[in-house]
Amino acid sequence: MKAASRGTLFFQVWLQRSGMALMLWLAGMTPVACLAAWGACLVLGLEQAWLLAGFTGWGGFWGLPVFVATLFPQVVFYIPVFWLLLSWALAKERRIRTAGFLILLLVLGMGTALEVWLNPGFVSLLVSHCPF
Repeated sequence: MKAASRGTLFFQVWLQRSGMALMLWLAGMTPVACLAAWGACLVLGLEQAWLLAGFTGWGGFWGLPVFVATLFPQVVFYIPVFWLLLSWALAKERRIRTAGFLILLLVLGMGTALEVWLNPGFVSLLVSHCPF
């Protein structure tokens, strides 16, 4: 992939991740925060289930390590961000945490950078060593 297209991909992926974080952050300040938190967990869980099913159908047993590799570097940043957003949404006290949310967007950007620039090489290295 060219550098310009990687930059465009970074922006698109970051917009998707930050858009979901923004929706969860805004919903966390409303009376439907618990419902929004459960909905976000449902959407993220279904996305991962489809990926796992696809990789397992594609590569059999070897699809499992490939699935884990697709999550590896960026999940280190994504899980704490969404865990914190979910804990804010489920908190009894509804507060606007603007500075905290901006820091979370920066952390999402770091995870997105790993997802766009590091992860494809990592996955292709693993797939090239799989026996299928």
